[in-house]
Amino acid sequence: MAPVGTTNRTGPAAATLPAWAMAGILCLVPGSGRAGVPDAWWSIPLPEPMLSTAARDIQTQLVNLDCFTGRVDGVIGADTAAAIRSWQRASGHPVTGIVSEPLMVVLLTGKPWDLPKCPRRTSLHVAE
Repeated sequence: MAPVGTTNRTGPAAATLPAWAMAGILCLVPGSGRAGVPDAWWSIPLPEPMLSTAARDIQTQLVNLDCFTGRVDGVIGADTAAAIRSWQRASGHPVTGIVSEPLMVVLLTGKPWDLPKCPRRTSLHVAE
């Protein structure tokens, strides 16, 4: 039996998760809107080397969620932080723009079709 707050994953889906996600960094309740953690945890930056390991995957997921249009390069810069803030607003999580453990776990263990997408940006064209 799996410990409380974890999911017993087996089969092909489990093999697709990165090793650090399988390690059970946080015991989050799957499907909970707020990831089951205090709001303050969203403001604690992910330590190195976990950040550099997860950065490219986080950027890729943000692309899948229509939040990030920059280059997926594994560097958390201003564009990635803006994309994180946009996704946090869309999903109802505390808006920090920081790569934290809760952000990493929610983004990287969730499927794009199960996670909130960012609102599409439209450009306004002024008639001349």
